Amino acid sequence: MDNKALLKANKAKNDEFYTRLSDIEKELAHYKAQFMGKVICCGCDDYKKSNFYKFYTQNFNALGIKRVVCSGVENASTMKGSYVEFDGKNETIIEDCDGTFQTNIPKVVEKYGAENVVVVTNPPFSLFRELIAILDKYSVKFIILGNGNAITYKEVFHLIKDDKIRLGYKSLTSRAWYVVPNGNKFEK
Repeated sequence: MDNKALLKANKAKNDEFYTRLSDIEKELAHYKAQFMGKVICCGCDDYKKSNFYKFYTQNFNALGIKRVVCSGVENASTMKGSYVEFDGKNETIIEDCDGTFQTNIPKVVEKYGAENVVVVTNPPFSLFRELIAILDKYSVKFIILGNGNAITYKEVFHLIKDDKIRLGYKSLTSRAWYVVPNGNKFEK
């Protein structure tokens, strides 16, 4: 997806782009040691649609994770959504609740401790800066698969410069595809 298309989507707040499972598998294969014994928080993900949630529930034992927490907004006008915790066997699901990462990431960090949580998600592009600010404020480790243009944001660039965050294994020049709710695919 070129910059013009991203700007148009951002302006319209039409930034629901879902990461394909194959792209998640390729990148997250490099982080198994970082997931061991951790609570994985997919803070921008509706568990019914999220390939991140699917990846972690399918690979729960192989990754040695403690718990998967997933929350996401289903209704943008009310900010209502879902919150689910998976312990390897059982799901505890709360529907029609505040599904925002602004509420749920701090809640997960408070419940489990920042040192025990890794946030892994693909946030809405228009809220990327806000998510980074929350992760930095709570000193939470994270992996974000998303728009490569985000490295130029002043809120992100200084974190790269200060060696607080690093780019992943996948090259920024390689192609990734996102899927939008209506089923269209858009190139990175």
